[in-house]
Amino acid sequence: MAKSSAMSGAKDATVFGQRHTGSKLLAKLKFWKLSDLLISIITVVDIILSNVSLQKISDNIKSIHEFSDVLSVDLSKTMDEVLIHPSLCSSFANSQLNNISDVSSSRLGEAVNSLKQEKERRLRKLQDLASILIELWNTLDTPADERERFDLFTALISIKVDEVTA
Repeated sequence: MAKSSAMSGAKDATVFGQRHTGSKLLAKLKFWKLSDLLISIITVVDIILSNVSLQKISDNIKSIHEFSDVLSVDLSKTMDEVLIHPSLCSSFANSQLNNISDVSSSRLGEAVNSLKQEKERRLRKLQDLASILIELWNTLDTPADERERFDLFTALISIKVDEVTA
């Protein structure tokens, strides 16, 4: 639908019922192409940010599962305290996480930190008790064969918190 203009030598075109010169048409087409590219970039960035957020949430839920096993804490109670619906736990198992509020995500991270601190506190307490037991044995000159029954307990003195698993 391009027509030549005898005076200017420029090509004209009618697009969506509007008449445009060649340079204006080219500028509008470039703008539309850039707009399409920008929308595509925004979509990709949203997908990436969403995936990163969901991965972080998934990692936190996995940590809560592990801490609950190690500490013998009721998982559903912990999730209720975080105000995360218990179905999220089963969604994690099925890898069907879709959306979670920033508040719930933040609370989830706080729950992980709280459980980690509780794990550290309990291990320190066990290590202190094991040290006291060894001191008591040394004071009472307890034979090694009687101490052997408690080797698993006294071995906790040298263990690191990350080495404790269910």
